[in-house]
Amino acid sequence: TLPQNRAQDLLRRGRDRRIFGEELTQSGSYLCKEKWIAKKTGEMAAFEPKEADREALSLLLSAPNKPAVNDLFEMAFSTRFDGPSAPLIEAAAELLGGATAAQTKAALNSIKRTILRCAYPASIDPPGVFKLLPEGLDEKLGKLVTQIICHHLPAWKEALVASQVSGPRLLDMDWRVDIKTSSDSLARMAVPTCLLQLQVQEMPTRVGEMGGVDTISLELNKESLAAMLEGLDKIRAQLSDVAQ
Repeated sequence: TLPQNRAQDLLRRGRDRRIFGEELTQSGSYLCKEKWIAKKTGEMAAFEPKEADREALSLLLSAPNKPAVNDLFEMAFSTRFDGPSAPLIEAAAELLGGATAAQTKAALNSIKRTILRCAYPASIDPPGVFKLLPEGLDEKLGKLVTQIICHHLPAWKEALVASQVSGPRLLDMDWRVDIKTSSDSLARMAVPTCLLQLQVQEMPTRVGEMGGVDTISLELNKESLAAMLEGLDKIRAQLSDVAQ
């Protein structure tokens, strides 16, 4: 029997993991939620808007039209891992009305930070996006930037999640029911079985790279399928509890 304080500690850890996620564990050791919050706060601080961001984003006023501003945001997002290349900076400079390479690079980096700052919250609405823009930014430009970010944000979030180093992900599944017509055991003749095929994306080894896709085939009898569905139902119930 566990001592009462030890049991309470384990319960607290389990509760915190459900609330804050598996990032509470690192190298097999438990990180208290205060350290977890501090870690996340530090990550957010790196994306906080600065005066330089306002000046750099103001260069977007030199763009010839709204599609050009949209193109600049898509260019900036494409540089989230390796930074802008020389050809990309040259193309972006033309969209910025002939800005210098240094100005263009600063603008792309500020756009990228703005996108990541808006992608960090679990959910965000247009007013929330507008509040995350640098103070003093031209109002019309701020509204355009908000519109562009809100339009692309679902796809950008999906791309960010997919590029993280994480466990294998289920992409698709297919199934069919077959009847066994032959077997080494007469008792297994004419027994229905479920053939389940899972398409799984393997674990990437580096941030920004996509893992390979593997196909896993399973043959399940009625009892095995019932056990698997029961386990999945428990998982769904627990996920629903955590989401609430």
